[in-house]
Parts: sequence; structure tokens; C-alpha cells
Amino acid sequence: MPTPATNENSSRHRPPGSRAPSFYRFLQVAAASHLMVAVSPGRTRDDAAGVWSPPPALLYSGSEQSIDGMVLPHDLDYMGHMNNSRYLRECDFARFHHYMRNGLFMASCRMGAKMVVGASTIRYRRSLAFREAFEIRTKVLGWDEKAFYLEQRFVSKKDGFVSAVMLCRQNVVRCSPESVIEFVCKRKIECPKFPEDLQHWISFITASSQALRAESGLEEKNK
Repeated sequence: MPTPATNENSSRHRPPGSRAPSFYRFLQVAAASHLMVAVSPGRTRDDAAGVWSPPPALLYSGSEQSIDGMVLPHDLDYMGHMNNSRYLRECDFARFHHYMRNGLFMASCRMGAKMVVGASTIRYRRSLAFREAFEIRTKVLGWDEKAFYLEQRFVSKKDGFVSAVMLCRQNVVRCSPESVIEFVCKRKIECPKFPEDLQHWISFITASSQALRAESGLEEKNK
């Protein structure tokens, strides 16, 4: 059972490096990401569209962004290391940070689209201990007609070991990923070739979806 969270209502009494509750953590990431966007070299402002246009390298070719973290008391489970649910929570914030930096978040808002998680799989390789510093490295691996595919890695700052790796399918609703990228970059961008492990993962979630549809009778109804 996770250790109860410490009182974080007052920032004056919060220890250095500690994280605020989810809503305030979201605001912190949003503010930091907006500031980074404003000062990033090579970015230009499209006043008509109201979005920042990133250098193309931020959107493809495996470019990654990272945010820092540290394992604190309210992250721990009864075994004394970071609870597995905390990894997913931190991945959410890291993805938002990534979308703010590369312009996808503002572009999707302008286009009336929404991005929702359609699938995710995380593999734990080594636990993160109390007070261990780490960084989450996020990058877009590619996209298809419905979703972006991302990889997120938890990398220990102690020795550079990849403690956990996550694959995420980010569905784009009411728009296509290709349209969002074209809106940001002002030109069409060719999707990079999917890595082999991503291809296997997509095959797995597709097979799972088809099996569940058949189990619930949706395949027969659609014929």
C-alpha cells in the first residue's frame, strides 16, 4: 500500500524537489513548457494560427525531450520503491510537456481535436528507490491515420540505466495526426519507419481489439 502523501498545501514548507498534487503538478509542467517554448532557439511565432512552430527536428527523426524527477515518500509502496502507478502518472505529465514543446498540443486545440490515450504498455526493468533521481525521456516514434505512437523511458541519473520503458498510443479524435503535424510544420512530414518492437506491439493491440469486438458481437453487427 502506498505511503500517505505529505501535506503539500503550503509551498513554503515543501522540501526542495518535492512534487505538488496532480492539478498543481499539471500547472507547473504547463508553465515550464510554455516558458521553454518561448525561449527555444529556432522557434517562430505564427500569429495568425496562434501557435509556435518548432524546428522540424522536434517532431520527427526520433527527437526526444526530457523532464526530471525524484522518488519521494508519497511515491513509495510497502516495498520501499516507487509504486508502479506513479510511473504512469509521471508519463502523463511528460507527454504533456512534450506536446507543449513540439507544438502538437496547441495545434490540436486550434483544430478542435483531442488527444486521448488508446493503449499503453510499460515494462519495469529495475525499481527506482527512495530519493533516487531520474529523468523521463519522451519521443514520437511515428503515426498512422488515427494515432501518434510514443516511447517513454525512465532513466536513472545514478548510472544511466533504463529503469522502465513505456509504449503509448495517443489517439487523435476529430482530426488526423498527419493534419496536426502539417498544421505545425506548414508542410507534409513523412512518417519515419516504425521500429520492430513497435510493429509487434501494434499487432498485439490490434489482435486484442479484434478479439474483444468478436467476443462482444460487434464484428457480426457490422457485417
